[in-house]
Amino acid sequence: MNSVSEGCLPFRPRSAPGSKHMHFSGFKSVVLSCVEEYFDTTAVAIVQYLMEVAFGTLNDLVTAVRLPPDIIKTSMMALLRHNIAFFVELPVIRNGHELSRKHMVYGVFSEQAMVRMFCPIVLPRVSDLDGLGDQLLAALTLGGSMTAPEILEVLRTMGVDVGLPRLLETLSTLLSRGVVQRSSELRERCQNLLTSVYYAHHHQSHNVKGPDSTEPPRKHSHGLHSLESDNVSDSGESYCVSVEQLIALFQEEELADYVCTVYDRDMGTVFRAALFISNSFQALGFCPFSPADVRPSTRSFNLEQLHDALMNAQYSLNATGSNFTLSFCASVLKLYVSEPKAMMHMTSDGQYIVDIDAAIERMQMAVLLRIVAERHGPMARRMFNIIRARGMMEASVVAAEGIIPRSQAVSLLTTLCTEGYLQITMLSTSVEPKVETSYFLYSINPNFSSVAANAAFTCLYNMRSKLKQIEELQFTLLASNQVQRINDQIDLIEPIYIKLVETAMLLF
Repeated sequence: MNSVSEGCLPFRPRSAPGSKHMHFSGFKSVVLSCVEEYFDTTAVAIVQYLMEVAFGTLNDLVTAVRLPPDIIKTSMMALLRHNIAFFVELPVIRNGHELSRKHMVYGVFSEQAMVRMFCPIVLPRVSDLDGLGDQLLAALTLGGSMTAPEILEVLRTMGVDVGLPRLLETLSTLLSRGVVQRSSELRERCQNLLTSVYYAHHHQSHNVKGPDSTEPPRKHSHGLHSLESDNVSDSGESYCVSVEQLIALFQEEELADYVCTVYDRDMGTVFRAALFISNSFQALGFCPFSPADVRPSTRSFNLEQLHDALMNAQYSLNATGSNFTLSFCASVLKLYVSEPKAMMHMTSDGQYIVDIDAAIERMQMAVLLRIVAERHGPMARRMFNIIRARGMMEASVVAAEGIIPRSQAVSLLTTLCTEGYLQITMLSTSVEPKVETSYFLYSINPNFSSVAANAAFTCLYNMRSKLKQIEELQFTLLASNQVQRINDQIDLIEPIYIKLVETAMLLF
C-alpha cells in the first residue's frame, strides 16, 4: 500500500476522557454518522480512513477509498471548508532523504464533525451574549468557514435581514468571547501539528530534521474582550466556529453548576467568577488535533481581581449581594486550595490559578458514575465507589461495606468486570494456583473511563440512528395519516437524545 512507502503511521493515538483523546468505537460511530448526515459517502470514507492514521496523501486515500482522485478531491473540499480536514504541502521523504518533489499531506480533526450536533445545545447561551449571536453561530455551522459578506448571504437565506455593520459588531463580540475564531488560526494550528506529526514519524526511522520549533503548536488563546470591533472587517478574512468553542460554552456553565451542587450557590458563583477572569474558557473544550497539541494555560489572578469581577456587571454573575465580601472570597479560595484534589492552586506570590484539568476530572467522574448507575443501577454505583475509595477488595467485603446481599454483589461485580469497569486479580495461598485456595480481589480498571464514555457515545449513536429511521419513515407515515405516531416517537426520543448529546459534551 502506498501509505507504507510514503511513511504513513498505522495508527493515530487516541484514548479516553482524561487524556482527552478518543479512540473507542462509540466515538467513531458518532463522528461518522455526523459526516454521513451532512456530506456524502465519499466524505465518510475519507474521515474513517484518516481517523485511523496519523496522516495520509492523496495516493493513500485513492488506495484506501478506492475512488478516482477527482471524486475524492470534491468531497475533500467540503471537509476542508468545514474544518474537518486539513492539509499541508510537505517534501516527499524517502529513505531518510527529503526529495525536491512535494505532496499534500492530509489530516482529520474528527471532533469538528460534531459541530452541527452540538450547536442546538449551545444556541441559548450564545443569544445571551448578543441578540444576533445564535443566528450567526447557526449560519457558521451550516456554511463552514466564511467571510462576513458570505455570512450575510447565508443569514438572508435563513430569513435574517441584517446590515454589514451590525454583523461585524456581533462578530466582534463573539470573537472577543472566544465563541467564533478566525479560520486562519485554527488552520495554522492544525497545519503546524500535521507538519510536526509528519516529521516525527520519519524521524523514528531515519535522522530527518524537521522545521525548528521551540515549543509545541498551541491552541490560540484570547482574553475576555481583548478584540475591538475594528479588528473585524469585510476585507476577506474568514471566520468559523470550532467544536472546542461549543464544548467550552457548555462545559463552562455545567462546571460552575457542578460546583454549586457540591458546595452551595455562593461558592459556585465565586468559582464562576474565577473561570471568567482566569481565561479558563479557552482551556475548556480542548480537543487535541494530535498528541503534540497543548491545552492553553489559564491566567493567574489575585483576591482583589476576583472580588472586582463579582461586582462587575459585565460578567452577569448577579453577585452584588452583601455575602460577596473580600473576607468571604478569601475563605472560599482557601477552601478550594486546601482540598485533596484541588481545583485551584496558590502561587508563592499569593496569586491563584484554576486547575482546569482537576476541575474537569472531578466533574467527569460524576458524569461517569451517573453512566454506571443508569446502566447497572444505584447498587452498582455504590459498589464501584467503595472499591474506588478502598482499593482491591473481596466480594464479601464489598457486600458488607455496601450493605448488599452477597449473591447480588457477586452478580453485579461480575457484570462490571465483564463490561470492563472493574478488573479481578486472583491471589492463591498454594504453590499451584487453584480456585479453591485463591482469593479474588476486585479493583478499578484503569481504563474504566473509556468504557463508560464508550457506552454513552454508543447510546448516542443508536439514538441518532433511531431518529434517522423515523425521518426516513416520515413520508410513509404521513401518507397513511399516522402523524400522531410520528410525534409520539419524536417526543419520546428527543429528551433522551438531548441528554446524551449533553453527556457527550461533558466527556471532552
